[in-house]
Amino acid sequence: MDTKWKELLEVGEIHAIKPVAGGDINDNYQVIAETGEYFLKVQPETDADFFEAEAMGLEKLNKVVNTPTVLKTGETDSDAFLLMTYVEPGNRSNPAELGEQLAQIHRQTADAFGLEEDNYIGSLPQYNGWKADWAEFYIENRLQPQIDFTIQNGYWNANRETQWQRLAEQIRKTYTNIEVEPSLLHGDLWGGNVLFNRENKVTFIDPAVYYGDREVDIAMTKLFGSFDDAFYEAYQKTIRFVMMPMSG
Repeated sequence: MDTKWKELLEVGEIHAIKPVAGGDINDNYQVIAETGEYFLKVQPETDADFFEAEAMGLEKLNKVVNTPTVLKTGETDSDAFLLMTYVEPGNRSNPAELGEQLAQIHRQTADAFGLEEDNYIGSLPQYNGWKADWAEFYIENRLQPQIDFTIQNGYWNANRETQWQRLAEQIRKTYTNIEVEPSLLHGDLWGGNVLFNRENKVTFIDPAVYYGDREVDIAMTKLFGSFDDAFYEAYQKTIRFVMMPMSG
């Protein structure tokens, strides 16, 4: 990395900038400076709003759980960047605490489904316009944009359109008699987006936040292989406890 980055980060004298493996979307670096250690994410040929959206999500989660602290976002020579505090990974996990902390995120609720601004899930835009009905939000804000993308790239046909309309109708029917409370979601909760630090405390990273059905986060944990059973047990126990009306 050249001198422009060292001047731009404003972290004092920099002793080393080391590439960090992992992730397939951004270029990641550990920055070792006289003022401490930092984590730098760079997205080449991308506008600054790419990381501004992630920073907003981290700050929203950080009100209730541990996340890296956002220090700076910006753009230079068409490269977007995000500078955060560095989380030194530990060598153990704590799935029960992870379940408890996710439940705390889901306790944060809103009056509708969506978010005040759009953001990204990975490199894909995520549209968060508010809707009162969960089924309509999921169909129109989550699935339909993927259908549109498929159509634009020439992979759609009449048979797929028929199947899509059937699926959309089934989603509407499924939620006809199910009440869903809009809960704050991490939005991209798989194993690679959770860290455990040296003190074995959970830290959430790379969110794609919005208010939705909390089961979206739970479903995501099973996408690349389920989390440990202790995670699900602690989550269910905590959710039941915090949502139970107080007596007396």
